[in-house]
Amino acid sequence: DSVAALGERPLLIVHGSRDGLVRESHAGEIQRAAEAAGVPVQRMRVRGGTHISLGSDESVQQRVVRFLRRQLRAR
Repeated sequence: DSVAALGERPLLIVHGSRDGLVRESHAGEIQRAAEAAGVPVQRMRVRGGTHISLGSDESVQQRVVRFLRRQLRAR
């Protein structure tokens, strides 16, 4: 329901392959729910990333910024 409420707003799912708190299958469930609801979704899997490390990983930060810039330009 939460994903469907996004409507046309894009969703970026960032998930680390070594996340010990949230299983990768959950990211897949969110992606499928978004696609079913017609929400534009992109999934970024970070090899070796943990739940906490993603926020401090410069390459992840750059990819998130690129996603945001693309989405903001499109609107």
